[in-house]
Amino acid sequence: MQAGADDYLSKPLDRAELRARPITATRVTSLRKQLTQQRENLKRLNRELFWQARTDPLTRLGNRLRLREGLETL
Repeated sequence: MQAGADDYLSKPLDRAELRARPITATRVTSLRKQLTQQRENLKRLNRELFWQARTDPLTRLGNRLRLREGLETL
């Protein structure tokens, strides 16, 4: 496991366990895909929130926070 394995089978092989392994692997793969999608969605939402917090909703111009951050970079 420390070398990078995700799972192992012990001998002698148990047929019921051998049948269950692909089901478990499919579930784990599906959960990892969902997690990746949720992370990407969260990153997108965070970027959107970042800009919403720095933009006036009516004029779409930068607000005070954006001005202050711009002045700090000078």
